[in-house]
Amino acid sequence: MLCPKCAVRLERSKYEDLGIRVCPQCHGMLVRKNRLEVIRNRRDKSPEQLVHEIAEGGEDSMQRLRCPECRVTMRKERHHLGPSEFWIDVCTKCELVWLDPGELAKLQLAFELSEQGAERAQLRQRLANMTPEEQQELQERIAQLPESPLFRNWFLEGLGPLI
Repeated sequence: MLCPKCAVRLERSKYEDLGIRVCPQCHGMLVRKNRLEVIRNRRDKSPEQLVHEIAEGGEDSMQRLRCPECRVTMRKERHHLGPSEFWIDVCTKCELVWLDPGELAKLQLAFELSEQGAERAQLRQRLANMTPEEQQELQERIAQLPESPLFRNWFLEGLGPLI
């Protein structure tokens, strides 16, 4: 696949241990939408690391881009980080997302600063402070619950390894 901005071949890379594609020239990133949600919810990077990544990012591009996979014009999707806003490019057909440099860090930081992000951080802290007996009891209770996408997503987002 070629970069939708530079027309340079995108390289395979990893971000927060998930596969993405990166442009070696403009440093933009192409991510599948489902992976973007998992990355956004992770806390592998500290807020300081995210702020540093944002600072190195540069300006947000308002250029209309074509999806590198299907060539359909991507839709601009607005996001907020505090009082500022930024736009990411989404292909509704292929479920691919194009992020300018620093925008993935902005998404992660915006989530961490949200109410949902704060609740998740509190839950992680509670799980990390559990005794082995409490962890065992929690695992047994979870095993008794009916199979549910909610819990499957919970484990995929990185909470599972803590228990």
